[in-house]
Amino acid sequence: MTEFNTQTLAGLIKERLVKETPRLAAQWREGGGQSARHFTLDTMLPDGVANAVADAFPAEGPAWRRLDSFREKKKTFAKLDAVDPLMGAVTDAFHDDAVLAAIAQITSIDTLEADPSLYASGLSVMTKGDFLNPHIDNSHDADRRPDRLRRRAQAPRRQRRLHGPGNGGDVRPGARRRQRL
Repeated sequence: MTEFNTQTLAGLIKERLVKETPRLAAQWREGGGQSARHFTLDTMLPDGVANAVADAFPAEGPAWRRLDSFREKKKTFAKLDAVDPLMGAVTDAFHDDAVLAAIAQITSIDTLEADPSLYASGLSVMTKGDFLNPHIDNSHDADRRPDRLRRRAQAPRRQRRLHGPGNGGDVRPGARRRQRL
């Protein structure tokens, strides 16, 4: 398997965001009839990379914590040092300055900052019946300083995988249903 590091992954993510900036910025501005502005980018990573991430995703077990409230129902995992290093690399890639700059171009929010402590960050699994309602989620870091403006949801998944970790919906080729997280 090819070795993927944080910088390589961040470069791939940034490249994809930059390529789609006009479309994503329009989606962000127009809101698509939703009260919470958002944008959706399918195929964030090339298939080979996305498949490697999906394969490295930790199996469900006792290390997962169940959250169940009116805001969300899902399982979370924050012990990135206990799993395949690819999981930490891809998590860090989404916090990379170049990725944040690309997101700032799309949203016109120039004050985006990564949280180096990854407070309230980690991996999530949603299975049938689970959900994530839009909400202001930890708009502060571990020291309660305001610095987190938006929550990003990434759903790495293997093509044709219909059940299991990282499945954000029906991923059969040609499927039209999209879930906005």
